[in-house]
Amino acid sequence: MMGKTKSDSWKPSSSCKTNARVCGIESPAGREHQINSVSEHFELVELLSDGKNEKASRLLKRHIMDWEPVFLAASQEFLR
Repeated sequence: MMGKTKSDSWKPSSSCKTNARVCGIESPAGREHQINSVSEHFELVELLSDGKNEKASRLLKRHIMDWEPVFLAASQEFLR
């Protein structure tokens, strides 16, 4: 396993989930996205509490997929 340095925003590991969650999260775009998407966590809890599972499922999928551009940009930066 490789360690993370100050210039890395991606840390290889044996877990794809770990890589996906870390890749780009510390970048300026990742930090901005985190701030902008916090309210979705509360909305998900509310939807699930109200039994609106289908709507919560759609929101969760969008919430996750909205990270794709951040992950891709960080991955491309890492590969340079």
